[in-house]
Amino acid sequence: MTEPILSVTDLTKSYGRTVAVDDVSFEVENGEFFSFLGPSGCGKTTTLRMIAGLETPTSGSIEMNGEDLTAVPLHERDVSMVFQTFALFPNKTVGENVGFGLKMDRVPKAERRERVAEYLDLVDMPGFEDRDPTNLSGGQQQRVALARALITEPSILLLDEPLSSLDLKLRKNMRFELKRIQDELDTTFIYVTHDQDEALSMSDRIMLLNAGEREQVGTPQELYSRPASEFAADFIGDTNLFRGAVARTNGSTASVELRGLSTALESVRNPIGAREGDSVVLSVRPEHIDVSTASSGQVVGQVETVTFYGNSTRLLVDVDGERVLVEVGGREGAVSLERNQSVHLQFDSDRAALLEA
Repeated sequence: MTEPILSVTDLTKSYGRTVAVDDVSFEVENGEFFSFLGPSGCGKTTTLRMIAGLETPTSGSIEMNGEDLTAVPLHERDVSMVFQTFALFPNKTVGENVGFGLKMDRVPKAERRERVAEYLDLVDMPGFEDRDPTNLSGGQQQRVALARALITEPSILLLDEPLSSLDLKLRKNMRFELKRIQDELDTTFIYVTHDQDEALSMSDRIMLLNAGEREQVGTPQELYSRPASEFAADFIGDTNLFRGAVARTNGSTASVELRGLSTALESVRNPIGAREGDSVVLSVRPEHIDVSTASSGQVVGQVETVTFYGNSTRLLVDVDGERVLVEVGGREGAVSLERNQSVHLQFDSDRAALLEA
């Protein structure tokens, strides 16, 4: 295994009695798209700013390619940063904005002009060198900011919620563009977002943060399918969280009685080593529940709401006073289901996640 490009160990940042980042450790591989994900105030941006050199850690260390950067000043770190607000110079042209870092590095004018054109082409804005950045759309300004950060060829590009000020359709388009550019350049991206869809669709791995602490690190598939905690299950995508107790165990699986639903799930994976009688939480994704109007299934409920999303239909079903979210996709989404209709639900035990209560 190759040495990681970035190693962060026991990183802590306090402001007086307020601990913004609490003893966080992680590694980022070279060429990886690594995201910090979590709610507002969880420490994502503070961690990113410490990597950039914009904040000084209270304790802990930051190593890049084996070199301790903890006390290295901002301008000596081989990183660039893209901010949420774009931070373009309004009195400079697009070309002057993109080439600003090269000018500071005293790159000759002819070479600067050539590389500015190359990077504007990379972000799909050829011929924009002489344009006024204040007359560009939000998406175009973001592309200029991205080109300006990349043109100095940093080892790591840091991105602090760069799409949050764009409208939804543009955000979705920019996700594909960012991933395309990252793949093309093979540059390490560290990306901050509170948007789970952004993190899941772009990242190679994600670090989920909660109240300044590391909650879980893994691939998008791992975080979604095998959450390590109730917080992770609830924050990553939509899920149903059921309280219950282990009725019995059988090797690596368990039978779980669900208190609110008057039923039990057999052969649930048991990675936490829960024992008979232990209180647990069961996470079941909406798409892992089959719905039928026939007399089959584990529980019977009554449809409260039906919401059509184009490629899927979502149902909110009342089962013994518990609300269960069900997603029906593909052609099944066209099945005629109405409010107050009685339905039968069947949970997929293989895909349920057993969590500590």
